[in-house]
Amino acid sequence: LFRSGQRPAYGFVPPGTWNYDPQSWEWLKLPDQERLAEARRLYALAGYSQHAPLRLRVLINSNNSIKQVAIAVASMWKQTLGVDTEIIDEEYRVFLDSRRDTSRWEVARLGWTADYNDAGNFLDTLRSRSANNDARYQRPEYDELLDRATSSSDPSDRRHLLEAAEKMMLSDYPILPIYFYSSKRLIQPYVKGVTANPLNRLYSKHLTIKGQ
Repeated sequence: LFRSGQRPAYGFVPPGTWNYDPQSWEWLKLPDQERLAEARRLYALAGYSQHAPLRLRVLINSNNSIKQVAIAVASMWKQTLGVDTEIIDEEYRVFLDSRRDTSRWEVARLGWTADYNDAGNFLDTLRSRSANNDARYQRPEYDELLDRATSSSDPSDRRHLLEAAEKMMLSDYPILPIYFYSSKRLIQPYVKGVTANPLNRLYSKHLTIKGQ
C-alpha cells in the first residue's frame, strides 16, 4: 500500500514530535485475524451485512497516489465487510469547497502538515470550533484538555494533557489516520551538517563542504 517510505499511522500525532509520546488505538498489537473478526462483529452490530451493506461516498482530491490508496482501502472494506464505496475524485480547488459540505460525502481524505513541532498543532485542528475541523468533532472534555494544556507552563503537565486528549479523541473515531508522511533528500557525501528533523527543514547555515 505504501511505496514512498510512509509509515502506517495508528494515531494522529506523528513520532518525533517534541515533548510527546504518540498515542495509538488499543488494538494496535492485535493479530490481523482478531482485528478482522472484531470489525465484522461491529459491522453486524451496526445493522449491516453482505445483503444490506453500508454505502459510503469517499471524497478525494485528484492525485494518483491518493486515488491508489482510496481504491486499496475501498477494496479492503469490500472484501472484509461488503461495504459499497463510491470514490468522488475532484480537482483540488473544487475539493476545497466540497470538503466543507458534509451532505456530499461520508468520508473525506484530508492531510495535515504541522506549522511547528508541537502536538498541539495537530490536536488543535479537531477543536469544536476550529476552521480545520472538517470531521465536525465535538467533545467538550477534549476541548477542555487542550485549553488546560495551552495555559500550562509545565512541559510535563502539558505533555500528559495532550496525550490524554489524543487518547480520548481516538476512542471516538472522528478520523481514521492511514499513514504519516515521509520526506526524502538526496545528499552528496561531501556535504556535512545535514540533520534529519520532523519538520524537514534544512538551513544552509548549518551545512559545510568537506575539505573547505
